[in-house]
Amino acid sequence: FFQAEDGIRDTSVTGVQTCALPISHSNFPPYNIAVLEDKSILIELALAGYNKEDLEISVHDGVLSVSSKGVEKQDNRRYTVRGIAKRKFLSKFVLNKNYEVKDASMENGLLVVKVVEVVPEKEAVKLISIK
Repeated sequence: FFQAEDGIRDTSVTGVQTCALPISHSNFPPYNIAVLEDKSILIELALAGYNKEDLEISVHDGVLSVSSKGVEKQDNRRYTVRGIAKRKFLSKFVLNKNYEVKDASMENGLLVVKVVEVVPEKEAVKLISIK
């Protein structure tokens, strides 16, 4: 189940079926799951220090995976504190039936994956015109 911000354990958020349930138990990277007015879902992952080239996003058997092999960039700095994690990770989210990833973008250290509901043609309402 998804733990909603209001503390209620449920599979819905604000009345909309949650389409992306996290199945990773790691706290890294931190993420948000937001439901937009059009009922699309945004999964936001905080990835300071990563570039889009450092990341891989895939969907297989209804599971969205976001991963990185880590960022090992050599520089001439000697760190006294190194608090920005650039380690490898794997985050997985189960997508509900009829949901698919529409796109992903990376800006200012935030990876945003947009997930939308796609109604199969056989389930869509078909309007018939009257002659």
